[in-house]
Amino acid sequence: MIEALVVLGILSIVGAGTAALLVSQQKTTAQIQKKIEVNSVASEVEMYLSQAETCRNLFQGVSFPLPASVPSLPYTLPANQKISLSNLSYQGSAVAQTGQVRNGIIVNKIEFNQIVDNTLSATAPHRRFILNFVMGFEFPGQGQPALRDKNYRVMVEIDGSNALVSCRVADSDQMALMCSDLGGTYDASQTPPCYIPPTYQ
Repeated sequence: MIEALVVLGILSIVGAGTAALLVSQQKTTAQIQKKIEVNSVASEVEMYLSQAETCRNLFQGVSFPLPASVPSLPYTLPANQKISLSNLSYQGSAVAQTGQVRNGIIVNKIEFNQIVDNTLSATAPHRRFILNFVMGFEFPGQGQPALRDKNYRVMVEIDGSNALVSCRVADSDQMALMCSDLGGTYDASQTPPCYIPPTYQ
């Protein structure tokens, strides 16, 4: 009788431990799936940003009232100058929307928040900038772990009324090529990274 009770006790402990392990595994799997969804959204947005036509369509109608001069680079835009968006859409189809739950994650931020470079030449009254575009993500519900923001460097050209003329994600290779085309020298360790001699400006 005692041996039977001991066996039952051991089995109950083992069963409780197995159940706890399964619950933990399920939570871990759910978090991994949500992080995969974050990467999926981020990759989709990067795909649109990588081509001039799709990038321009993604931000169609967005105004870029950027300051003509800044004290230093990179320059973080004050809260009242950040270009915050409530959604992204491509040809009428939703790509991302703040506050909306999508496969267990919420997009909580879509904005241009920093001027990385404002020294690129453009034919007046057009202006060219390299901006930091950021998307923020979170799990729904209180007390959930934070998710890292996804940042993209985007080259934008705007006209005299601050309307978007063209844009494209600016990785280091693209930035170096663009800088060279403008008669400059590119050095990622410098601020700004593209130095254009006065004769080219």
